[in-house]
Amino acid sequence: MRVCPVLALLAGLLPGCDETRVVSEAAGFELGFAGLHSEAWVDWRPPYRVVPGTRLCPAVRCAACEADDSCADVAVTASGPVHAEGACFVADAPGVSEWRVGAPCDEQDRARITVVAAETVVAAARPWTDRAAAAAELEIQGGAFAAELPTPLRAVAGSQLRLDVGLYDRADGHVVGWSDGEVRVVPTRGRAPVVYPGEALELVVFADTAAATSFTVGAATWPIGQVVGVPEGEARSLAVAVMLAPGEGGATPAIARAEVRDEQGRLLLGMPVTWSLPAGALALTVDRGLPGPDWVAIADACVPPEARGGPRTATIRAEAGGLAGQLELRWSGVVGAEDPDFAPAERCGEAAGCGCRSRAGGGWVGLWLLLGLRRRRR
Repeated sequence: MRVCPVLALLAGLLPGCDETRVVSEAAGFELGFAGLHSEAWVDWRPPYRVVPGTRLCPAVRCAACEADDSCADVAVTASGPVHAEGACFVADAPGVSEWRVGAPCDEQDRARITVVAAETVVAAARPWTDRAAAAAELEIQGGAFAAELPTPLRAVAGSQLRLDVGLYDRADGHVVGWSDGEVRVVPTRGRAPVVYPGEALELVVFADTAAATSFTVGAATWPIGQVVGVPEGEARSLAVAVMLAPGEGGATPAIARAEVRDEQGRLLLGMPVTWSLPAGALALTVDRGLPGPDWVAIADACVPPEARGGPRTATIRAEAGGLAGQLELRWSGVVGAEDPDFAPAERCGEAAGCGCRSRAGGGWVGLWLLLGLRRRRR
């Protein structure tokens, strides 16, 4: 897990913007774990839980060692159902592991990480955008963001879709940490999908595709669910939803998604959408950091920072497969400090209306403010 960059408007939006970390019982020290996936940006709180096979490579932080820049030299010991591998530890079996640190940190304090049995855990694939919106209870205008996806997952043929995989306690939904995971996709019907190996469910399906997906960490494997490919022509409705990120004295539009459904009202993901802004002053771009082409990043980067406050309006439009939907967006903007070097973002036109259209990615600095949260998790 990477340390997230400064997110001008998303900063502080979600907890855990640093690396995955465990706080000791008396809060005398913290252990940071690079490579440990825990959805810390959403919710990873005591009791800290991981599955067997998780690799734990601790980095100590406490006030005393930060004062003399000696944190890298602080010793870490772990007891319980873990074994050491070099400077790291690997979770072996269910039980509670106890972690202690050496001087100059508090040697009497301790941290605990519970290793949970694989059968008490479930796996789910979710779009990080929608998961973030639900976890932070962000304002949503228009349609809906889908933090939970239906099974089977219906994906539009020919589009690349990427969904993050998480592990959760079967009983209470608590986030469970893991490392070195692998998604597996096994075709069950039709043409095999194009699969991108890794820790996320990333694939391209075809109109006759059906596949079973699962997630593996160590010796354990959990089912994610079925993925079914459907042609674009099955889409019957399209609605636009926009997530707004809170800021000082207002908010700013952050991400939009096209909510596409078939004749039976079932959600379709991956619809290739043409996005446009008929009215207003915002910048739009589609990027690989988003789950699919039916999401678009928004930046309030078309007018100078000092002019962004107060009542604002814009119209965001999505078109796909002969369908169209648009949203008349209204919000109270966040004013910024005057920037003598300000220049409108690349995808902005005249101040009266950007006229931005996007179906492919484009490079501009404002995008990093929106996608920094996602990219730190890769």
